[in-house]
Amino acid sequence: MADDEISYYFTKGSTPLDCIDPLKPLLRIACTEEYQPVCGCDGLTYPNSCYATYQGGVTSFTEGACPQ
Repeated sequence: MADDEISYYFTKGSTPLDCIDPLKPLLRIACTEEYQPVCGCDGLTYPNSCYATYQGGVTSFTEGACPQ
């Protein structure tokens, strides 16, 4: 690898630098228990988008559970 290259390796549950907003969980938003799973950019499945955003601080996600 050249001196000016940086490689990133992520495992399930680890996050790219822009994937998590650490301030979102501090807002203490209450989420409903509605189950509409989303797959967070951190590779974890959350019960719904509210949990992903305000409990996990995830900045992006896709609908549905993450692949196993």
